[in-house]
Amino acid sequence: PSGGGTVTLNPEADASIECEENPNTNYDVVEMTASGDDAWTILMRYDLSGVSSVSSATLRMYVSKNWYQNRFNQLVFFVANDTWGETSVTCNTAPAIGEQLASNNGSGENVWVEFDVTAKVNAEKGGKITFALQDSNGQWKIHSRENTNKPEMVIVQ
Repeated sequence: PSGGGTVTLNPEADASIECEENPNTNYDVVEMTASGDDAWTILMRYDLSGVSSVSSATLRMYVSKNWYQNRFNQLVFFVANDTWGETSVTCNTAPAIGEQLASNNGSGENVWVEFDVTAKVNAEKGGKITFALQDSNGQWKIHSRENTNKPEMVIVQ
């Protein structure tokens, strides 16, 4: 998908990892969890190999559950290492989380949330990009790529 138009991509891999009680467990499931204090992290990798120009890039995900709706902050981070395995990554093997790219002051349940990731997607176009999702105070679940409302990246070229 190069030159003009809008392209919608689903992740080529996604998984949820938990670092407090089960750091050696992989959660490649239909609903993934993100929370604060690095307890739960969602990893999502997209293949941008067919993307040659980026005017805007929006990361979208469907929030199916949201604990502590009055005190949370959904966060998106960049992950430089794209070599993790969807069914094998755990907290102990996960790549390092880098800079924060976007945040959202929350949502309800059964709604789509959006994050502007244009600058980083533009810098990574033509390759792969991994995002990590966490929360600064609360906990939320999103649908995975194996679910009905798959995460997506909408790129306007």
